[in-house]
Amino acid sequence: MMMWTTRNNYFNLYIGKTDTAEKYKKNLPDWERFDKIAHNYITRFCWIAIYIIVYALLATAWWQWLFLPATIIMGSLQ
Repeated sequence: MMMWTTRNNYFNLYIGKTDTAEKYKKNLPDWERFDKIAHNYITRFCWIAIYIIVYALLATAWWQWLFLPATIIMGSLQ
């Protein structure tokens, strides 16, 4: 629940729905181009494809594929 709340708070800050105190934004870099690329669904699907390729190359048993959904979800939660 804590991670879901953190995700929602971050997303609301990202889209400008909520604001935070100026002391927390002081001297932070503003990477608009990077944020547009990183928050794009195409980029997310590319990462999922990379995860699948890595599993295809390195998984030696069928049960190791069971970790793939956790790998995909963990990337988006972090």
